[in-house]
Amino acid sequence: MNAAFAQGETQSSTEIPDEVTSYVDAQNFVAAFSTPRERYTLVQYESPASVWRETGSERLVAVFERIKHVHTFEQRSGPHPMVRWFGARREHVPRPELLTIEDVNRVSATEMMVLVTVYALEPQTNTQFIEGYERHGFGLDDVAEARIPVTTREVQYWTKHNGTWVKSETTRRYLDVQD
Repeated sequence: MNAAFAQGETQSSTEIPDEVTSYVDAQNFVAAFSTPRERYTLVQYESPASVWRETGSERLVAVFERIKHVHTFEQRSGPHPMVRWFGARREHVPRPELLTIEDVNRVSATEMMVLVTVYALEPQTNTQFIEGYERHGFGLDDVAEARIPVTTREVQYWTKHNGTWVKSETTRRYLDVQD
């Protein structure tokens, strides 16, 4: 887990499951080190090898692998895990936002709510992170040091299925955030 960014200063009385921190780290990596256009393109590929053949980019292979990782922890509410985008079928594309886990509320042995602070990435900041990754080997620790304003907070719903925590695609977002 990248404790520097994934978990905020508020300490939860509930232990945060590895699946949650792994999901947040992967989401943050994808958001920080790829553009929205790259993410929309990457969800069309089948394997890291196909991404490498088409792009020759180690960064995009790493982003692709984390997009697939994010998808393994997301539970779809409808029968089709694909959504339409400009007439083409595409898998869910991770949002251009960084997340910080603030608190976890275990509702039962198989249900929990995770309070997350959301930081929207401006295109210029996103470009700086990508350049830092490619030129200087930036990672999520470097992203955590950036000063990005809070956009909102959300509550994520997680349930345990066959021993593994998965996130519902439905979240509750707060419209007004006071810091």
